[in-house]
Amino acid sequence: MNDLDWVTGDPVELRKAYAAERAVLDATAPSDVAVSDDLPAGLEGLAFTPAGAEGRAPILYFHGGSWMLGSPATHRALCAWLSKETARRVVSVCYPLAPEHPYPAQREAAKAARAAMGAQENDPIFVAGDSAGGAMALWGAGEETEGVLGVAAFYPAYGLTASPSISAHGPGNPALNAAAIAAMYDRLGAAGAEVQADIPTSGALVLVIAATEDPLCDDSHALAAALAPRGVTLWEAEGEEHAFLHHGGARPDVRTWLARLGTWMDTQARARGCQ
Repeated sequence: MNDLDWVTGDPVELRKAYAAERAVLDATAPSDVAVSDDLPAGLEGLAFTPAGAEGRAPILYFHGGSWMLGSPATHRALCAWLSKETARRVVSVCYPLAPEHPYPAQREAAKAARAAMGAQENDPIFVAGDSAGGAMALWGAGEETEGVLGVAAFYPAYGLTASPSISAHGPGNPALNAAAIAAMYDRLGAAGAEVQADIPTSGALVLVIAATEDPLCDDSHALAAALAPRGVTLWEAEGEEHAFLHHGGARPDVRTWLARLGTWMDTQARARGCQ
């Protein structure tokens, strides 16, 4: 994908290339996680169900992709491993993509998805997402505490267009250099400050996973600092790049990160008298 133009390129062509790249990972997904398109009313996407998930709070998941590309299909391997390692059902949902659907369509879709999921469940849920999906998860969860057990954001986008991590790790990264990141927010139709302002500083507890070699590493730190009033745990994956959690099939250490996330979720659920 290094020859693609992430600043002015055709979104349709970028989506095709991204989908083809991620499709290669499909074969690395665990075979013992059931995959279905049978989702709660009002939602479209994929549901991942591992053994032992019965009675346990599910995870509502928002895929990454700069708000411009990606789908539950592009995140099949990631969500399957997330489901297996946390022993929880993962419901990965579609949402409207920019630039055809400018902001705040994404924020409102995230809120609607969480409401639809909540209407289906008798107990609280977890909400999670990666990159742009990390912001989606936080928008979707909102200030809700009764219906949300916790929010997990993997190397989330938090509106920064200039930072030491972008300067250090952006050059050579066609999708996450300074120009591409600025174009991402232009295509979304929202300034970085608006993205930040719409993430509530109160609500359920938050876990942020940062990757130290990621141009968005400082986004993770800035987000964690901003959300300190609601309670944030920040984990740093040393030496990892953006999107490293896609590679659970080939890397046991990635599965260890997801299992660690499962332990965090178990702790939050037990504290609320849930599973």
